[in-house]
Amino acid sequence: MEMIGDPQVFAVQLGWHHDPETYKPWMFGVFCVSVCGERLGSPSEEAVLNDILVDLQGWKNGVGRRCAPALMAADPVKAFLSIEEKVYGLEHLADKIPPGFTPVPVPPLNPLEILGVDTIEDYRIYCVEDNATSRLLYARMGELPRECRVPRAVLTDVLNRTIEQLDSWFAQLPEPPPGFD
Repeated sequence: MEMIGDPQVFAVQLGWHHDPETYKPWMFGVFCVSVCGERLGSPSEEAVLNDILVDLQGWKNGVGRRCAPALMAADPVKAFLSIEEKVYGLEHLADKIPPGFTPVPVPPLNPLEILGVDTIEDYRIYCVEDNATSRLLYARMGELPRECRVPRAVLTDVLNRTIEQLDSWFAQLPEPPPGFD
């Protein structure tokens, strides 16, 4: 397995289960994210790496669309719940909503700006940014959210290097033989 980045800041841990019987478009392996020293996901769970590659390419294309001053300034619970309400509603978190909760304005969100990875599916991870900082708001389903602020350049570098690695592995997969289902 490979670690890209510093797990105490932001890192991706990934590995490819290279099986000679696997053809494009399927690529399986391991994918975990470390946010401020906390690993999200399990290295023992199999991930569909080509789906993650698509998610990360969408994340990369979202640069500049995650700037949200009100969400950057709000406390982590209020910021997370404001995004969660806009995307999914809050019925599933009714017992976690603080009394008198009023959401802060949330700009239009592209679903690709939410890192939805099958091996960390019991977490929601949102990212809002300003010019220098990426604010990751994350929570395991049913728990109160936490935050980690990392330099935007660090997050971008780790994700770009992850995309490069996944692209490299995907390029090594053979096309399926004729008639293969």
